[in-house]
Amino acid sequence: MHIETYVHKETSLDDLSQNLTIKHIKDNRAKIVFYDFKTQQNMHVERGYKTRVHVPNLCVVQQVCIYCLYDDYMIKLSQHCRIREYIFDKDPVKQFVDLITKPHTFSRTICIAHNAKVFNAQFILQYFAMKGSPNQ
Repeated sequence: MHIETYVHKETSLDDLSQNLTIKHIKDNRAKIVFYDFKTQQNMHVERGYKTRVHVPNLCVVQQVCIYCLYDDYMIKLSQHCRIREYIFDKDPVKQFVDLITKPHTFSRTICIAHNAKVFNAQFILQYFAMKGSPNQ
């Protein structure tokens, strides 16, 4: 299993999707997962009453493959990637990690978040640091 993460900042998702399609999906065996974590700041940092911690309480995910990339109707099942839209609200980081690491027929999973570099990816890295890699 091969998982990649990309940071989307300046370009539109359509432009980014077209570039990824050309560069990374030529073998038709990759799925692209767009995700976004929403957080609450109810918890305080230990010994820091004024500083609060971002805690994910929601993750919205849309996944596409080369076959359904340009189909905007996310409710429709894809023949290849099946369910295309998820909303995780119980344990959103674990649910997201479970989704991207579960066995599937794609050779590559490409994860894209608007602000992965400084925000969204930290929750996934923290999860792996606490729980171990998906191979363990």
